[in-house]
Amino acid sequence: MPSSQIAPLPRRLRMLIGGIVLLIWITGYIAVAATIGSRLMNVNFWVMMAYYPIAGFAWVLPLKPLLAWMSRPDAVSSGAGAQSPSAQDA
Repeated sequence: MPSSQIAPLPRRLRMLIGGIVLLIWITGYIAVAATIGSRLMNVNFWVMMAYYPIAGFAWVLPLKPLLAWMSRPDAVSSGAGAQSPSAQDA
């Protein structure tokens, strides 16, 4: 394999890495969202009513590429070892 190509990660490893990144992201997002929410205590009622639903759903938007990467199927190897025994006999 040429050094310029990186072997694709197996799905199990992608899920592990993605799960760790997901936990770190959610922890940081909760800290930031709670801090902003606590500073909105003396603001207009309607501003608070708009903030909490937006903050409650906004955490997932940046994670869409990560979740797509995690759930991507494993690459199928097209080497000679991938052929079935009956195909090799023919």
